[in-house]
Amino acid sequence: MLKISVSKCHNCRMSQLIILILFFTPLLYLPVAKDAFSAPKNLFVVFTCALLGILLAKRAAFKKIKLSIPAALLFGAFFLISAVSCFYSSNSLVSLKYTADFLLYGILVLAAAHCAANDRKSLKAFANAVCAATIAVSVLGLLQVFHIDFFELTMNLLFWERSTAFFSFKERIFSTMGNANFFGGYLVMSVPVAFALFIGTDGLKRGLFYGSASLLGLLCLVKTETVNAWAAAALGFLIFIILAFVYAREKRKKLALSLLVLLALGISAFAVMHPKEAFAKLKSAGSFSTLSERGRLVMWKAGLEMIKERPVTGFGAASYKTYVSKYEGRVLNSPGFTDYPYQMTKDAHNDYIQIWAELGIFGVFVFLLIIGFSLAFGFSLALRKNTQERMICFGLLSAVTGYAVHAFFNFPMKIAPIFTALCVFCGILLSGSPAQVGMKSRLSGKIIVMVAVLVGGALFFAAALFFAANLEAGYGILMYDRSRYNEALLHFDRSLGHSDRFDYTRELRTHFYKGNIYYVRGEYAEARGEFIKEIALNPYNADARYNMGLILDRLGLKEEAIESYKKALELEKTFSPAAEKLYEHGVKWPATPS
Repeated sequence: MLKISVSKCHNCRMSQLIILILFFTPLLYLPVAKDAFSAPKNLFVVFTCALLGILLAKRAAFKKIKLSIPAALLFGAFFLISAVSCFYSSNSLVSLKYTADFLLYGILVLAAAHCAANDRKSLKAFANAVCAATIAVSVLGLLQVFHIDFFELTMNLLFWERSTAFFSFKERIFSTMGNANFFGGYLVMSVPVAFALFIGTDGLKRGLFYGSASLLGLLCLVKTETVNAWAAAALGFLIFIILAFVYAREKRKKLALSLLVLLALGISAFAVMHPKEAFAKLKSAGSFSTLSERGRLVMWKAGLEMIKERPVTGFGAASYKTYVSKYEGRVLNSPGFTDYPYQMTKDAHNDYIQIWAELGIFGVFVFLLIIGFSLAFGFSLALRKNTQERMICFGLLSAVTGYAVHAFFNFPMKIAPIFTALCVFCGILLSGSPAQVGMKSRLSGKIIVMVAVLVGGALFFAAALFFAANLEAGYGILMYDRSRYNEALLHFDRSLGHSDRFDYTRELRTHFYKGNIYYVRGEYAEARGEFIKEIALNPYNADARYNMGLILDRLGLKEEAIESYKKALELEKTFSPAAEKLYEHGVKWPATPS
């Protein structure tokens, strides 16, 4: 049986916790939460990283840790820049939470670096955990290809409903990630590691395990139909192939044969699965005729407009979502963009632009240094390892390279399975030549541990509030879908009690659902109040403007209703329901049906 545990890691539990993070974070799923695929993952990562922080502090306080100086300096600098931004951010609490999250991710990096430097077996154990998770998520993804949606089935069983929804075919699979782009981004990180282990291992049983992870991951990558993930994976594999051919000559034959097999299987996968959407995007690449390209162009230009205004300091950690609508409006009113739609997403779909817009030039510079130093130090570390460990390091280098490419088109920094993998990989790659660090005073050590416990507990409590808001909103939506409106309102009110504290309501859209309930029940004044709040949080939401128009119609406020329908059409020019309402009112509009 394949083992993914480690025999020792300075007699502590840090390695086991990191293995749990690498294996369980991609798999966690809670159907009743609004963000069923992300909320439980985020809470789990916060909890386990807080425990890691306590263990790391305890080890440093009473013994010694092997501290990676480059990792501590780079991630420490990024943390400090985020912390300083809290003082000029428009919402200090949201910025503080972002800063706290990055503190926990920094702890994960330092813990991974310590374990990798202290025990050579931990390197392979971490890689094995990634492979095991890759097999699990890939199997669930391939079930979607064969018309079986495990997640719909779970919901049906949970609520005792009969439905054939779980037999519906998915054109793009997402497995446990909830989004094909996120799933593709995760496979960009995990498949090179699995393939590197396959090349570096000679045993049949382990070879089958690593080969299965590589093959299943590759098949799923094809069916995510995520073109930017394909490009990122291709570049990562190219880096691995070059490194392996030059620095692992004894593996050249196996590598060449494996590449031929993968190439044949890849061509077969494209022929059988026929990812039509991805092929269409490739054919029209650069023409900005698809919604994906047009949307990204608007989001990028909006982010660049923010950067032009505050290039040095940025707007503050996690503040992009607060300001982007304003700058997006500027872009869409400029020549050449008047026929582009507003984007409801609150992320730039480019980590580099978003980090620069939020943390300024120094923030994005430090982030680039993290990627660059991880690659440089990791290459140096790989050359000092034996063949199998060198292959693993090359796989990690390929994964980090793929991440750097994928981050140009998405926001993997916000996706827990992807970013936790990056942090562990960077920790390993930066683990060479660590410094021994410890506390000489036992009293100082106790104080450090107490501070770690208090900080970790506070961060987990804050994360639990976010999770509670998400969970209550999820229950509210479930009750809303079942027309159990009183119960739905109760859950939405509980969600608001948590989310309003951290400016989290705009993502949950709680007021939108409450307004719909009041509208259905004929309580139009209450419905109007909820949509006023929703529009204040999300002013560029065409659905909210349209629903407000319906409410104003019911209240007899025809002129205001017409203005609301017009605004919906300004935001989304093909919004035919709003055009039809204007037609009923006898108002001429360019989008009015003839």
